[in-house]
Amino acid sequence: MSTDRAPFFDGKGFPRWKVLMEAHLQAWGLDVWRVTKEGTRSNSARERQFDAIAKSTLLSSLRDDVFNRVFASPNAHELWKQIVENHEGSVDVANQKYHVLADELTSFKQFANESAHDMFSRLNTLVNEINNLGLKQVKMER
Repeated sequence: MSTDRAPFFDGKGFPRWKVLMEAHLQAWGLDVWRVTKEGTRSNSARERQFDAIAKSTLLSSLRDDVFNRVFASPNAHELWKQIVENHEGSVDVANQKYHVLADELTSFKQFANESAHDMFSRLNTLVNEINNLGLKQVKMER
């Protein structure tokens, strides 16, 4: 098991923290990440232990004001969902963000005097923002 410190979330840079925390929980064990993402499969001692590791790791990685909004979550799965919703918004908000970002992607162009490297970096950031919304299906605007 990993003994590295969990990434600390100070309320800024949520997409980066989310990716780092997922990787950190996976390093503890794939089942630790599974109970965070999907919830426990049973009430066995083993599942409860995975949940306890994940919940402890998540809670200890949060700045006080973030912690105070989510600490009452009963398990790691609910805690994770609450943190994500607080910082990414609901599915409806994610859909709205998707449409704004998709418009940016559609009109994406290289700036005058912009190097190919800088343009690719900007494009990669935009694509990552879209992917980080976590949408499986996009609600089409009418």
